[in-house]
Amino acid sequence: MKSLFAPFLFATLAAGSALAQSVTVTPSATTYSSAGGQITVSVAFSFATPTSVPSAMAFQITAPAGWSYAGGYSGDSALAKPVTGDTGPLGFAFSDFETQTPGKVAFSFKVNHDAGLSGTQALPVTVAQYKDGVVGTVNLTVPNVTLTSAGGGTVAAPVISSSTTASATVGTSFSYTITASNTPTSYAATGLPVGLSLNTTTGVISGTPTTAGTSSVSLTAANAGGTSAAVTLSLTVNAAAVPPSISTQPQSQTVTAGASVTFSVVASGTGPLSYQWKKGTANISGATNSNYTIPATTSVDAGSYSVTVSNSAGNVTSNAASLTVTTASTFAFSQHPVAITRSRGETASFQVNATGGTGTVTYKWYKDGTALSDSFGRISGSGTQTLVISNVGVADGGSYSATATTVQNGSITSNGAALTVLGGPTITRPALDAAVLAAGSASFSVGATGSGTLTYQWYFTPAAGGTTTPLADIASKIAGAATSTLTVSSVQKPNDEGFYSCSVTDSAGTARSTGSLSVVSRVLKISAPNAVPGADVVVSVLLQANGDENAANFAIVFDPSKLTYKSFAAGPQSDSGSASVPAGTTGRLNMLVGKTPPDVWAAGSNEIARITFTSGATGGSSLVGFDDLSASSPRSVSSASGQTLPAGFQSAYVTSISGLEGDIDGDGKLTAADWTLMGRIILGLDPAPTGEKFMRADCAPRLNSSKNLQLGDKVFNAADWTQVGRYVLGLDPATTIGGPSSP
Repeated sequence: MKSLFAPFLFATLAAGSALAQSVTVTPSATTYSSAGGQITVSVAFSFATPTSVPSAMAFQITAPAGWSYAGGYSGDSALAKPVTGDTGPLGFAFSDFETQTPGKVAFSFKVNHDAGLSGTQALPVTVAQYKDGVVGTVNLTVPNVTLTSAGGGTVAAPVISSSTTASATVGTSFSYTITASNTPTSYAATGLPVGLSLNTTTGVISGTPTTAGTSSVSLTAANAGGTSAAVTLSLTVNAAAVPPSISTQPQSQTVTAGASVTFSVVASGTGPLSYQWKKGTANISGATNSNYTIPATTSVDAGSYSVTVSNSAGNVTSNAASLTVTTASTFAFSQHPVAITRSRGETASFQVNATGGTGTVTYKWYKDGTALSDSFGRISGSGTQTLVISNVGVADGGSYSATATTVQNGSITSNGAALTVLGGPTITRPALDAAVLAAGSASFSVGATGSGTLTYQWYFTPAAGGTTTPLADIASKIAGAATSTLTVSSVQKPNDEGFYSCSVTDSAGTARSTGSLSVVSRVLKISAPNAVPGADVVVSVLLQANGDENAANFAIVFDPSKLTYKSFAAGPQSDSGSASVPAGTTGRLNMLVGKTPPDVWAAGSNEIARITFTSGATGGSSLVGFDDLSASSPRSVSSASGQTLPAGFQSAYVTSISGLEGDIDGDGKLTAADWTLMGRIILGLDPAPTGEKFMRADCAPRLNSSKNLQLGDKVFNAADWTQVGRYVLGLDPATTIGGPSSP
């Protein structure tokens, strides 16, 4: 009852004295329209004598579903009455009846009823009265107000308005209510997933689905006006959630105070996954991702860390990871690079050392602020403590510095150190290290360009250390001490082992290049002929053997900007061989060649491998050398039993040349001037040429006894002068230079 006295009067009704004499409730009509409408209800109370008049009275009518208070109140003044739109019990309260003789109360009001109602509609009536502190019921039978359908109008069929999508999970209870307008009296649903059913009266679909998938469920609602249009409900039943599991646990870590640290976990399971990191047993506020980072650690952060991963199916807690925070230490360079001065062609090196850090230290070198990378034959150690620059030139001058880095401490930068490169010739082809057998001969050669006439002087420094002395030619021992090519014959161990350096001088200064000499029992060496730019060139790997060697493992390294690897073949003295390019590398071949055990290579020189390259389009020299297969697999020569045998390794240059045999002045033409110049060389009027010019001048014999091109015999004589004349006169076709490149 929506009235002032309703909560009290009707909550405390009890038997009392019968005071009221008559009560009538009269509707304005006994029928209603199923299309909806409004009726008026009139109520009258009457009392026989003044003594029977109660001090207060209340009247309540219970409106069924579809009925509501419409206002329109008239009659005696009510202490309380409903508010328009009320749909519950409708209550009215009155007082001051004891002043009336005989007392009576009369009033009326209006109620609305919705469209779509059918059958008999009952409005039960209850009366309560109050006198002298006693609440009692009216001692009268108050009949219900009943109305019957009079038809009239058309009841609209329901229209379904509930959502057309829903989702459920296998094994989890589910509920969905069909909602529709115009008071449906029944519902229908077809195509429900297994485990779900419909209450046709309430329109509730419920149950526990058993199979995952998506179903198209047809929904309808009906009333006296008909059946609604079918609506399709897309009902997705998801598979039962998979509990989370951890595939990567957080790891224990040690950091220096002030450094950052990150713990991480990798988990799987039905999403969404949620994370909660803990220190010990306490949750860490805001730590709800798969990673947890402490930007700047302190000693307070030390402890045990774990994470709980959760989803709708459960949760799992990771292993505990410990964090150790050490006292901050000074991470600094204990050794900085030192400024150095070098002549052109020499080797320059810088070294640093960083101490006081936590964890592994990595290094990186820079020149004038630009990061350096290793370059075969030129720069090595760019990512180590020691940087080495070979064959330095003017362009290498500058400031060199290094960074040192650890994960825990970050990066620090060393002082810069200047490399000063003196003026003088430019070394175009540095001297190479040599490895020879005892009593054999070793040659060192340099190529250089400069201003005016170049002069050469070779020096020797013993391997064991000592004084560096200039060399002079000694018959049968030292030759070319003052030329670009030095030959040391009948080498002995240890007297001839050491460092052979050449000083090349021009009008601007001096450049230097150094190679070492080792006396060994067996040698692996590169044999590299001259190459024509753009053409193929075959490089051989030779083994000077003792007769107990069965296999060799090594890497061949080269400059990929000047040589392009084409093919590999085992040498004629090898039974098998293979070559591979390591992943992610250029200018490198890993090689294995050998004999079938227990066979060995014969004592003496053996061609064990052949490598075909394509020479670059430009001329110049390209170093081809040996290297270890990897840091854990050094280059080696081994016996049939697998024993590693001591050996030396010697690299070589592939020199790309161009020009014509007999073109002494190098102008690309064969003229009488070339014939005259050749004569001056033979007569000693001009100095003997070197390098490429030597090859142009040493042109006879042109053919060997097998009628194949020979193109020289390492000496200058009248035959060369005659051959130049034949080229000039066109008696022999112009021929690209080849043959020997030095005496």
